[in-house]
Amino acid sequence: GAMVWEPNYGDINVHDFSYWDCEYGTCDTSKVTRVGDILNGSATDENINKLDQYLDLDNALMMIAIEMAVGDWDGYCASHNYRVVYDPVTDRISLLLASMDLTLSGSSPSMTGCNSGQVYKFCMQNTGCTDRWKATLNKLADGIDEMGLIDTLEDVRALIGDEYIHQTKRVVSSSQFDTEYDQVEAYWAALPAYLRTQAK
Repeated sequence: GAMVWEPNYGDINVHDFSYWDCEYGTCDTSKVTRVGDILNGSATDENINKLDQYLDLDNALMMIAIEMAVGDWDGYCASHNYRVVYDPVTDRISLLLASMDLTLSGSSPSMTGCNSGQVYKFCMQNTGCTDRWKATLNKLADGIDEMGLIDTLEDVRALIGDEYIHQTKRVVSSSQFDTEYDQVEAYWAALPAYLRTQAK
């Protein structure tokens, strides 16, 4: 009974699914439209509770937070590269990250918002849901701290650095690699504190 869609274009509040590819299962769009109907209404406490029944809202908020935190401008927040998964056990849909290649474009984090993401916009209109969003940002910041990403970056550099410089698909000089690596390292180092600031 599981189902997976790839929405090439369109948020989950659409009623025209012609741009959605069915990747797995029967893809009964009524599982999506019942969420979309709520998102097209008012962000009352009652509707937030209804939304929770049909959408894994905590999962969706974390996915959106990750996209925004790493500067992914080609994912759910653009209503383009993401997946929608229906779980028959919980009778809910979830949002799934996809195509995370267009990220970390800069030396410091700068969350510009998810102005095209209907779930985010809906949540920001409700005080309780906004509090959940802030809690999500803090949780993500804590997770990044616990992962020890800077040490992991050093391991990755030692593992693939030389091969990356010598590959021919995208010519990169040693100095350019060092510059880009330093940017990524600075980005991750600053991100937890930045997320906590955004959560205030």
